[in-house]
Amino acid sequence: MTTERHPARRRGGDEEAVGLILERRSLGELGPRYHYTTGNARRPRRRRGQEAGQTVRLSKRAGRIITLVDIIKTVGTDVARFFYLHKKADAHLDFDLELALKHTDENPVYYIQYAYVRTKSILEKATHTEALHAITTKDIENFGPAERLLLKKIASLKEQLQSIQRNYQTHQLAYYTIELAQTFHAYYSHHKVIDTENIAQSRARLVMIDLVRTTLKTCFDLLGISAPDRM
Repeated sequence: MTTERHPARRRGGDEEAVGLILERRSLGELGPRYHYTTGNARRPRRRRGQEAGQTVRLSKRAGRIITLVDIIKTVGTDVARFFYLHKKADAHLDFDLELALKHTDENPVYYIQYAYVRTKSILEKATHTEALHAITTKDIENFGPAERLLLKKIASLKEQLQSIQRNYQTHQLAYYTIELAQTFHAYYSHHKVIDTENIAQSRARLVMIDLVRTTLKTCFDLLGISAPDRM
């Protein structure tokens, strides 16, 4: 399947600048002012009388210190990095370990990665139908209102990157990625992408699916999280 380049796929100055900003933010150290919500995890260890879901404020004086390394070992790099970047730089970080360990739609990292995996699965399925081969941007001519709405969300990534470049509010990219995944999931639940009885429409929708895939991949690359093939 081939599509022409579009704004979300160009590695331009906006993406490079935002990538540097995100890298600097992700290298920041978590200090005592941050606190985490404990869950069913090995770390932080539950103290006597403390129930899952209670908030524990970090304190060097009280001996309650959780390093970023501890968090990464417990929930993985992708989740730790995304949860960190999902918060405003000047805000206290509530790290919900119980949520971070879930493999459900409640976990935003699972949610956005599942959206990416779903796009790849749809495109793979399309390869088994000869009439759906060699998709090009000419198939966009058959876009309907739903596809145009999704395309509008994809196109807004450039504006988001420019905004982050100006204000250093890196959480905006994490928000955008979740919103794009939500828009895609809603689209997919209401529209049949592969319909052998309507090839023209199917080809147009496959263009859209490919655009969603590449846009999510761009966001993942900037955020520094992986793009899995399967989940």
